[in-house]
Amino acid sequence: MPLASVLSAVKELILAGRELPVLEAERRIKYRYYFPNLSPEELEDLAKILPAQLRAYTSSIVSGEKGTLYNLFPITFKLLQKYWEISFGEIFDPTAFIQDMNSKFPWKGYATEVLAANFVSYISSRHDLGELVPYLQDVGRIEYLSMKVRRHLPEPVTKEIELSGLTVEELLSRNFIIKSSTVFQEFYFDVVGLYWEEMKEEDLTLPPLEEVTLAYCARNTKNRLRWGKLSSEIFDYLQKIERNNPVKIEEFAEVAVSAVSTDALSEGTQGLSEEDLFQAFYRLLHRLMEDGVLHFI
Repeated sequence: MPLASVLSAVKELILAGRELPVLEAERRIKYRYYFPNLSPEELEDLAKILPAQLRAYTSSIVSGEKGTLYNLFPITFKLLQKYWEISFGEIFDPTAFIQDMNSKFPWKGYATEVLAANFVSYISSRHDLGELVPYLQDVGRIEYLSMKVRRHLPEPVTKEIELSGLTVEELLSRNFIIKSSTVFQEFYFDVVGLYWEEMKEEDLTLPPLEEVTLAYCARNTKNRLRWGKLSSEIFDYLQKIERNNPVKIEEFAEVAVSAVSTDALSEGTQGLSEEDLFQAFYRLLHRLMEDGVLHFI
């Protein structure tokens, strides 16, 4: 028999927490409805497994899920453990939490990314968790996107170019690309700073500011994860660029200089010289290249 299909069905039954009939014939009828893609032979094999045997596998599967999710979402679980007892009057039970997640968002297949996406969907659907920790959804999302960027398939290596060795004309004439692993994300809280602090500290820091934060996540030239924040004009421009599609630095410079001028006026600063504007663009360009958002080609 194609064992993989039957095992996948077994896992789905366990995670969904379905009540199963005692009689084999009744189980076969239900399974035909639950798993229309299984062959008659696979349905027969699946129906022969007693419900008690399926329940015996539950703890090992949930334990495996818990270990995976704790590794992917350390800050999210740290927040849940800290505030759960304060709000609900009981110690946080990660096993019960994950079992409830499985009942609403069953993990189909074996892809870790699907399990992680289910976790983010689950905490987003729990309005009581939003009251518990208002920024929990943003924290879950930043950890999920960090996982996606880390696990993205390796991409072609691009040349490292020293900006200081180029004239202004040479710099503006060059092309850059944004690799497909790079993500841009809007958050309702400033969780970018919180993310980096929590990666270094054991104890939770102060809650993040409640403000719209426009951010990027990329892998730098040393293949390390980097998060950073952008102004709205730069964010809107960069996120619309097609991945791996060459763009002139000169075009980006026009957008960046305009954004710097707008920001300066909003802060009450006037009379920035062309040199000041170009230096601000240069610093932004250098940061985005260092963080792996932009790549010269």
